Amino acid sequence: MGCLIECYHRQTVDHLDGLLQNVRSSRSSFVLMNWILNTYLSPDLLGNPELQEMDPIKEVDLLLFSELAEKAKIKLIENVKKEVKSSLENILQNDRGGKTGKDELYVDTIQCIHAMPTEARKISQQLSYYVQEACFQELTMFLANYTAEKAKEEKPEIKDLFKTLMNCKELKHYIQTTDKKTSPFNEAVAHLDRMEAFTLKLLKEIVADMAENHLKKYFKSDNKEFFHLLHDVKSRFSELPGSKDVQMKVMEDSYKLIAHVYLKHLIQSSRRKLMKNWSPEVGLRVAEDAELLHETFSELAPGVREWNGMLLKVKELYEDKSFEAMKMTAASIQNEYHTWSEDLKLLPALLKWKGLSRQKIREVEIVLEDVSDYQPRFVPACSCFTS
Repeated sequence: MGCLIECYHRQTVDHLDGLLQNVRSSRSSFVLMNWILNTYLSPDLLGNPELQEMDPIKEVDLLLFSELAEKAKIKLIENVKKEVKSSLENILQNDRGGKTGKDELYVDTIQCIHAMPTEARKISQQLSYYVQEACFQELTMFLANYTAEKAKEEKPEIKDLFKTLMNCKELKHYIQTTDKKTSPFNEAVAHLDRMEAFTLKLLKEIVADMAENHLKKYFKSDNKEFFHLLHDVKSRFSELPGSKDVQMKVMEDSYKLIAHVYLKHLIQSSRRKLMKNWSPEVGLRVAEDAELLHETFSELAPGVREWNGMLLKVKELYEDKSFEAMKMTAASIQNEYHTWSEDLKLLPALLKWKGLSRQKIREVEIVLEDVSDYQPRFVPACSCFTS
C-alpha cells in the first residue's frame, strides 16, 4: 500500500507540474497554490480520518513536495508581477490622458498593490510577504515613471500640482503603514519624497512669479495691482483637491512667500516716491495690505498662521520718531519673529529704508546681538532708497 500511495503522490506532483507550465493568470496561480499548500494534505484528501490507518501523509516525499511548492510560488510571483505591471501602466496612461479624477490615481494604485497580498494572505502569511514585495517592485518602477513624467510637464496648473502632492502623501502613507524596511519599500518612499519636494518647489516658483509680476508694478505707481494679486491668489487656490493638511502646508508656504516678496519690494522702493504715489501714510498702507493678505489666506485656509507680522511691524517702525523707539521696535521684531530667517535677513535693509545711517544700523545690531539667533547682515549701499 505504501508503494501505491507513493506512486499516487508522484503522479499528482507530475500532473501539477504540468499544470504549472500552462498557468497564465494570478487567479489560477492562487487556486493551484492553495491546493498544494492547504488542500492536498488536508483532512479532505491525504489527511482524511478514514485513511488514518494507512497514514498516507508519511509516504509523501517532502522534498519533492517542497520543490513543487517553490515552483508554484515562482509562477505565482511571475503572474502577479505581470498583472500588476499592466494595471499600473493603465493607471499611468489614464493619468497621462487626464482621465483620472481628483483622487483616482492613488486610490487605484493602492487597490492594485493591496489586492494581491490580501489574496495571498488567505493561503499563507509568508506567501503574502513574497507577493507584497513583488508588488512593491512593480510600484517602484511605476513611481519612477510617474515622477519622471511629472518632472517633464511644462507649465502645470496649480490644481494638478495639488493632485500630485495628494498622490505622494497618500501613497507614502500606505507604504509606510506596511512597516517593511526592504529595498523596494525604501526606494518607493524615496521616489515619493523627491516628487513631493520637486512639486513644492514648482508651486513656490509659480507663487513667486505671480507675486513678483504684480508687486513690481504695485510699488511703482498708485494702481490696483495688489488687489489683482489677491484676486489671482483666490482664483488659483480656491476649490483645490487634496487633504486639509496638504492644502494648509501649501497655503502657509505661499502666504509666507508673498509677504516676503512684498517686504523685499518695499525696502527696494523710495519712501519719497511711495508717499507721492500712495499717500504720506506709507506705514498705514502697508499695514492695510498686510491685513488684506491675511484675510485672503484665512478664507482659503481657515486657521492659517499669520505670516504678515513683519509687514504689520513696518507701520510701527515707520511711525517711530526717535532712534530709541526704532531700537525698541527692531528688538521687538527680532524677538517675535526670530524663526523667520528669510524676513529677518531684510531687517537691516528695512532700517536703512527707514532712513538710518550705516552707523545707526550698527548700533541697532549691537542691541539685537543680545537677542538669540540674530546674525548681523551687511547692508549694501544700493540695497534700498531712503529719500
